[in-house]
Amino acid sequence: MQTTFEHILSARDFILTPLKRDGLRFLPVRSSPESLKTRWRPVGLPQESHMKLSFDTVVLVHISFLASTGLGGAQNAGHIVVQTGDVLANGWEVADFSDSIAMSEAGAWAALVHTTEPSSSRDSVVLVDGQIVLAEGDTLANGDVVEFLTGMDLDRDGTLALAYRYAPASGSAVHSRLSIGSTFTLDSGALVGAPGVPASATYRRFDHVAVALPYAVVAATVGVPGSVDVEAAFLLDFTNGGLAGSPGVSLLAAEGSSPAALAGPITWIGQRPAVASDGTYAVSVAFDDAGTFRHAVATSGGVIAVPGTGSPAASGHPWTGLFGITVAAAPGGIRAVSATVGTPQTTIGLLVSTAGGVLAEESQLLAARPTEIVYSFDNTSLELSDSGEAAFIVRLGGGKVLVYGDDVVLESGVSLVSGQLVTDMFVASPTLAIGRSGEALLAVVQHAGGETALVTIERMVGNTTSCVVRPNSTGQMGRLVGSGSSYVAENDVRLRASRLPQMAFGYLLTSRTAGFSALPGGSSGNLCLGGAIGRFVGQIQSSGAQGQIETVVDLTALPQPLGAVAAQPGETWYFQLWHRDSSPGGPPTSNFTASLAIDLR
Repeated sequence: MQTTFEHILSARDFILTPLKRDGLRFLPVRSSPESLKTRWRPVGLPQESHMKLSFDTVVLVHISFLASTGLGGAQNAGHIVVQTGDVLANGWEVADFSDSIAMSEAGAWAALVHTTEPSSSRDSVVLVDGQIVLAEGDTLANGDVVEFLTGMDLDRDGTLALAYRYAPASGSAVHSRLSIGSTFTLDSGALVGAPGVPASATYRRFDHVAVALPYAVVAATVGVPGSVDVEAAFLLDFTNGGLAGSPGVSLLAAEGSSPAALAGPITWIGQRPAVASDGTYAVSVAFDDAGTFRHAVATSGGVIAVPGTGSPAASGHPWTGLFGITVAAAPGGIRAVSATVGTPQTTIGLLVSTAGGVLAEESQLLAARPTEIVYSFDNTSLELSDSGEAAFIVRLGGGKVLVYGDDVVLESGVSLVSGQLVTDMFVASPTLAIGRSGEALLAVVQHAGGETALVTIERMVGNTTSCVVRPNSTGQMGRLVGSGSSYVAENDVRLRASRLPQMAFGYLLTSRTAGFSALPGGSSGNLCLGGAIGRFVGQIQSSGAQGQIETVVDLTALPQPLGAVAAQPGETWYFQLWHRDSSPGGPPTSNFTASLAIDLR
């Protein structure tokens, strides 16, 4: 493996710039110098002036929803991160998001963006949280010039992976480079060194990369002296030496090879491979079936979705592989595919996961909307969280919906927080990304303002603590979940308590400190807060017939014994709901829900 370090520039050597629209600066949120140093570390940063920037950033916004309810007819369902028409710091205008989007576990987003830069050969940039990381035409620290950005991904910890072509400072022919984090680079010309590959085979071009450290999958073109170059997919294993070492390399699929499960040789390698943090992978391939090109999926468990073989479709139709297949992967050997099934006369789309069976099927009811039938989807965007929950986009009779798990989390006709109406969502891959825990998603939509926008989606805010609580009079332990955004600048946190007794009054408690007090003051429950505890006495509510209380939390005025205080990024606040309760045959009492910890950003 050929690993070079001379062109790497530390993240400390630059700061970042805001996006601007119509000369206006947007509200600073999310990014700070320290958080950027730890969130991601780009490789081969340019020396151009657009990297010498301020920390005013574009507004970073979220689509918020409660996992228990979905959006339904909700209004104000989302926040725009960046959209077409935005002017970047280098003066280029965002034109579309057609290549790669990704999201880290912390909610950082990345996108390979096309712009309206006048040169047709240099018009793309990589953005991370709205900031330019690399642009075509940039000169790297070692003098190399970036010619063409081909692929990008973001690991759950924020490590950035890039594939691009560059003109070496030496003036030789254009080369290709794969970089992951700040320490691993691999240039064209390096030996492949994988079992089953000729010893003289070298990388010629890197087309796309998917990363879930300690693993990565790269779609590349390789060559052997005197032979025709072929497309292939490789698994890079960094388990032993980390990114500072040389990875183990395994061949996953190659043009011209003939797996036993397929009726002919592979003719094409999909440019959107998928990989999970335990090495589970999925790569779409095309093969020649007696003159007809069909598609299947090479996985760590063998070739699946093979045309002519049985599928789990309700229609009973076999796989046909007539159109391109999109894939996703999760730990534990879980894969999901979007492919076609049917007969010579009928072809329908099918989404299926090895974890959850059929996710969606054309002409069948959608589980997340059990009264509506799936109208169509082709080559749809598809993602899996580490737990195996799937996110995907399909068209129903009334428009497109974005489904995650059992919920519709975004749909056509819903208004964004900006007031713009969502008019369309893009089903073609890649227009969807997911944080590995599944708490955040990223999607491409169109809105009534006529622009295409990138929006982020936070499924839930906060984590239930390990503090043990007691059942209330319903026989269940009260639950507390959060939705909105954990970013202080957005001031968008809503906490919902459920599994409460009906018509019980209650209010929220909060503290910077976790604690434990059993049966305090004669209560029938356990208090999970310590230190200075604030009470939301101005927001006392009844649980009503549904046994639920929802509280809007104002992060600028969190109650404390000595007066309200404003939350700050980096703080952790703990919340718990106190409520009235009853005891069988005894006097009225009280109880507490589970507690929730929110790490604010």
